[in-house]
Amino acid sequence: MAHSAELPTFKIHGRLIRMQALCALVDVAAASQEADRIDTPIARFDRPPASLFTAWFRRASMHGPPPPGGTEMPGFRIGLNTITKLTAVILAGTELPDGEFGPYESWVRPLFLARRGRQEESSAALDTIPDPPHDLMLEVAWFLTGMAAIESGYRSAGLRSYVGLLPAAGERAGGSGAVDLGPIVPLLNELAQLFSINDQD
Repeated sequence: MAHSAELPTFKIHGRLIRMQALCALVDVAAASQEADRIDTPIARFDRPPASLFTAWFRRASMHGPPPPGGTEMPGFRIGLNTITKLTAVILAGTELPDGEFGPYESWVRPLFLARRGRQEESSAALDTIPDPPHDLMLEVAWFLTGMAAIESGYRSAGLRSYVGLLPAAGERAGGSGAVDLGPIVPLLNELAQLFSINDQD
């Protein structure tokens, strides 16, 4: 409807949502095709901020450098580049870098502390983290919380993470085109086993 009625904002927004959903469902080829379809109306109707999303998708899928720009969007300006590096090293199993994580600090810090052997501080930090916003970083935040709970041995935080991630069990954590922590199911299984979580918890 947006296409036939020439409503470019809705058309671009709809395709962006589809691209991100395809990433979460691990259909990168289809997401790439969607990104190509988005770039045409972005150029035609002069919507340069929207190109940040396709640029970050290509950065993540091709492991290239972060794209320039995004200064008008706090989520891109503060923390995103650092957290993409963080998720990449988590997947690679290498040492976590510290940095400015911007709006994602609350969900990154407990894992950073646990990885440095500061389990008590990690548990204390887990006690203070809020539920993450219901946005594209929701599963990433819960995934990081679950990892920190495992490494600090903190069951209540592990249970929170498990409950938060369960609705997305068939997806990847992130998979938004900019950030990706991999499949959610293995972490759910580890949380359930380590903390004896069942459906009644």
